[in-house]
Amino acid sequence: MSPAIRRIPTWKELYGHRASLQAVTQLLSGLNLPKTVLLLAEINILLALDRFHNESRESQSLQGFLISNFIDDDLFSKLKERYGTERVDVRRCFHQWQILTLLKWAILHCPPERGLASQRKDG
Repeated sequence: MSPAIRRIPTWKELYGHRASLQAVTQLLSGLNLPKTVLLLAEINILLALDRFHNESRESQSLQGFLISNFIDDDLFSKLKERYGTERVDVRRCFHQWQILTLLKWAILHCPPERGLASQRKDG
């Protein structure tokens, strides 16, 4: 069993307000559905596998990988300022429930055949 998880950072803790469904759906409307679903499913699998081992070092490594690839510098600075003394394997930035919720919203709100990933470059 992995270490006890106290809480995950919330949108409100980081930005001072709750995200509206309209704002989230607007962000999702610019993404490509198949690629978004595939990426979120892969992240979900990694997080699910992470729950079934006892190595906090592996959890830290996975969270570090996800942070370095999916969190920008501005948000990372806010996370460090607010949670700088916390271990990333205890207060995780990426949690399986968040990913599954986003996956559900992506299926509902991403356009099936357009978005950033489907735009072709000419030449």
